[in-house]
Amino acid sequence: MTLVGVRSSLATFWGTVCRKKTITEDFHETPLKKCLTTFDMTLLGVGQMVGAGIYVLTGITYANFNRNYVFAIGTPQAIL
Repeated sequence: MTLVGVRSSLATFWGTVCRKKTITEDFHETPLKKCLTTFDMTLLGVGQMVGAGIYVLTGITYANFNRNYVFAIGTPQAIL
């Protein structure tokens, strides 16, 4: 590839990366209905925290149970 070919490829790539979307007048109009209430959002947040806690506690329990082998064997299994 020549220097001109490399510059052309980089210019095409850079133009793709930096492209901008035009905003039309009906940008905020959507057929979707906003139906989540404060209670729904609160339960969604609580569920997310409980789910993350389950993964953390599973990893901690596994590490404590297999303390001698956690780096040799346990690390790939704990990730899965």
